[in-house]
Amino acid sequence: FVSVKECIFKSSGLLCTISALVFGIILSKSQCWLLWDFDNKVMQFVCIGLWQIYYPQDFNISGSMTRILVAIKISSMNDPFTEIEFFCYRMSAIILGVISILTFVAVTLNHLVNIYGHTTFDFPSYFPVKKEDIIKKHCTIVFPIGVLTASMSLFGAIMFLYEMSSLTVQSQVKA
Repeated sequence: FVSVKECIFKSSGLLCTISALVFGIILSKSQCWLLWDFDNKVMQFVCIGLWQIYYPQDFNISGSMTRILVAIKISSMNDPFTEIEFFCYRMSAIILGVISILTFVAVTLNHLVNIYGHTTFDFPSYFPVKKEDIIKKHCTIVFPIGVLTASMSLFGAIMFLYEMSSLTVQSQVKA
């Protein structure tokens, strides 16, 4: 019963984590956080997303009317929103930077301890083999994937910092 309960908790935790990741991606990519209808012939509705505003606009292209979805970046519209965006980017960059460092340290220390054999890990007394019986240790894919994960977290932090510098330039040009 204990192993079944442990399996249920681990599976539930993994499922919740993956679901949160998927739903987070869906939310960040969603173009319609808000949908507003207008009593206007030029613009009937506006979709407001997390990053941009979208609305249909009719254009005369080579004599035929074509409806195109136009996007406006939200950060260039409102200064208080830009400050909130700066704060969110800054916090995301800090969190991703910390995650990157902690992931790198964890997988590197684990890898080095495994190579040099200095570990506090020990098998229980009822386990059929002892640590002294080890003939060869194999490297697994955990170290490269951990370094890749740490690199991607750091890359994400750099992207947020780049976006912050881009917003700074936009706000200076706007001023």
